[in-house]
Amino acid sequence: MRGLRRYLVAAILPLCVLLAAPVRPALILMFGEEVRLATVPFDPRDLFRGDYVALRFAVEELPLASFDLPSGVGTASGGSGENLTELERVRDWYVPLRRDESGLFYPEGVRTSPPEGRPYLRGTFRAASGGSVRLDFGPGLERFYLRENTGRALEDAARRGRIEAVVKVWRGCAVIVSLAAM
Repeated sequence: MRGLRRYLVAAILPLCVLLAAPVRPALILMFGEEVRLATVPFDPRDLFRGDYVALRFAVEELPLASFDLPSGVGTASGGSGENLTELERVRDWYVPLRRDESGLFYPEGVRTSPPEGRPYLRGTFRAASGGSVRLDFGPGLERFYLRENTGRALEDAARRGRIEAVVKVWRGCAVIVSLAAM
């Protein structure tokens, strides 16, 4: 009887781990708020997975001056080494999103705590160069897989600066729902 229990646990545990992987994206799709973000795609083909668009969003690279630095460091302008060290120390950065006249969402500063009552993205510090900082928002915003032979059309639209992503955002996490040429 004891050996049977071990075999059941050994068989069920990997199954539970496998079934838990799609839970987070499913929750984001069910409960998330829909926002539209401007994108710049590149690299439209993966030999093993088919057509996809690797995406880069305008909200990923933000001016250093827009960061709300903790612990009284002062203003973030100037790009001093002290400010960059402080940026790296903060575990999560929150980017509140604001809708403009055209319906696209843009960042409105960068904070150390989530804003109340509005959509936001939660990211981590990736790199800094010049006067800007690059944030990483996780795997939900990196790639979007497409139907066969549709990647080139979206890439051409992106070169003209005429593409947007419809994204569901929930508790700072995001999943791409669709891409559209404007």
